[in-house]
Amino acid sequence: MAEAVAATVGTFFADASLRDSVLGLFVTDDRDAKGGLCATAARRLKGSARSAAVTIYAAARYIAGDDSRAGFAIDAALTANPGNRLIDLSLTHGAPPAFIRVAARSAAESPDTSNQ
Repeated sequence: MAEAVAATVGTFFADASLRDSVLGLFVTDDRDAKGGLCATAARRLKGSARSAAVTIYAAARYIAGDDSRAGFAIDAALTANPGNRLIDLSLTHGAPPAFIRVAARSAAESPDTSNQ
């Protein structure tokens, strides 16, 4: 992935409403390919953009039942941005995959416009 593309993806993920819309895409069967995009972008990003990309990857892995990779991704997201509230409020507090799936679907249907 070229640096310019990674930067564009990072900007996209840094916008909460866009990030949540992408997260909603992970309730589909093709979440492995989408997770790969997030992981690839995250390798080239820093700070909150990296944290957002890794958060989406973590949610995708968690929904898929891959708790080990989700755990590593959660750690990476918090390292990149210790204030990552999405991780703190959902994944680290034991929300079951079904809850994350419903939240992702809801986020995709009515994205947050506050841009937090």
